[in-house]
Amino acid sequence: MVAQSPPPQAGGAVSPNISLLVNAPLETHAYLMPDFTGRPLADAVETVEAAGLRMGHVTSGGERLNLPNGENRIALPAVVRRQLPLPGAKVTPGTVVHFEVAR
Repeated sequence: MVAQSPPPQAGGAVSPNISLLVNAPLETHAYLMPDFTGRPLADAVETVEAAGLRMGHVTSGGERLNLPNGENRIALPAVVRRQLPLPGAKVTPGTVVHFEVAR
């Protein structure tokens, strides 16, 4: 609560009504995660980055294809098999997206 009228402990109030001013948190934009299953990895990555989401791990057969130093071992074309967050999940800018691909 930021302010109140009349102030607390005020005397001589004519009406039993009070006004309150409250501060709400900033609204964050949220989106539903698209289904990238069956789509080319390059298209999925482009869409993820354009939406303000962050790329996480890309794996194939349990092998991690993108390395922490930015080196990339993804042999294109690769097709998305699974994803996290799941399709339809609520995501906000900065959410990390992981893909499992078939090469």
